[in-house]
Amino acid sequence: MGSEMKMHIRECVIDITYRCRSKCKYCQWSVGRGYDIPLDKLKLAPKAVELAEIRRIVLSGGEPLLYPNLFELLEYYRNIRMVEDIVIITNGLELTPDLHKKLVNTGVTGFVFSLDSIDPRKYYVTRGLKYHAFKRIIKNLISVAQIPKRDYVIGINVVLSRANLDLNEVLRILSFAEENNIDFVKFQPVYDDGFLSKNAPELKLNAELAHIILSIYKHMCLHSYSVSTNLPEFWLALYKLLKGDVLDPNNCTVPETFLLLKEGYLMFCFWNQSIKVHISYADSVFENFDDLVEKFKLSMAHCRVWEPCFCIQPLYHRWL
Repeated sequence: MGSEMKMHIRECVIDITYRCRSKCKYCQWSVGRGYDIPLDKLKLAPKAVELAEIRRIVLSGGEPLLYPNLFELLEYYRNIRMVEDIVIITNGLELTPDLHKKLVNTGVTGFVFSLDSIDPRKYYVTRGLKYHAFKRIIKNLISVAQIPKRDYVIGINVVLSRANLDLNEVLRILSFAEENNIDFVKFQPVYDDGFLSKNAPELKLNAELAHIILSIYKHMCLHSYSVSTNLPEFWLALYKLLKGDVLDPNNCTVPETFLLLKEGYLMFCFWNQSIKVHISYADSVFENFDDLVEKFKLSMAHCRVWEPCFCIQPLYHRWL
């Protein structure tokens, strides 16, 4: 496999559980209200996978590694001919070398670690886990990333908040990735779905922080890194958003690159559910999948681009 995931394909992100042992200050599933999704609401019919041309399955949550039927689900999607990649997004706590080996042998081709900082103090501010847990996550990440001649991708998702929005912090994360053979780092802004304002308003991004993002943009225009990461335009678009500019929703790539399977329903976007199909009907409704794409594109004219929109775009995306 190359140094990064194949980008120009459609992926289907599947929330398989909302249980998690992390304590992220901006996530509602960090307060012990999580639950597992029944297996029959997670298995998309092979015909539907083919009709939607889904090449990558991404298991998300919550913490997917806590799902009791994880290996059965992996076997199911591994045996669908159209599926080329199976990726797990994880906080890294559970990903021991033994479990990692079993997952790779069951068809997993990528692991994405949710890691907002390599400074344990800043990590605690956003993720709520103490030093011993942080060190365990870093150890697990390095151990799976540095295996020689590995044929799976390792990435890091970084949620940007007031706690870690700093040029030097961004550079430390990129340097850490380069030093440890990590394939990509994706930065994405924290967003407020109501929980953030209630639980950790001090982490919110606002216009007062826009000058920091502009400094990161200017740096990224002048420097390149061996690890794949967001284009400089990502930082410029985020700067403009925080300054109050309106971004064009028609530049969203979701119709061509993304599907979400959430509690038995397929949609292009959680925030725009103009297209919503129950999993039991997907193989018939998707017979006209191109029409669904066009209908969703028309609905995008009424969208407002805000922070969550950045999270579901691929690394190569440009809002501007």
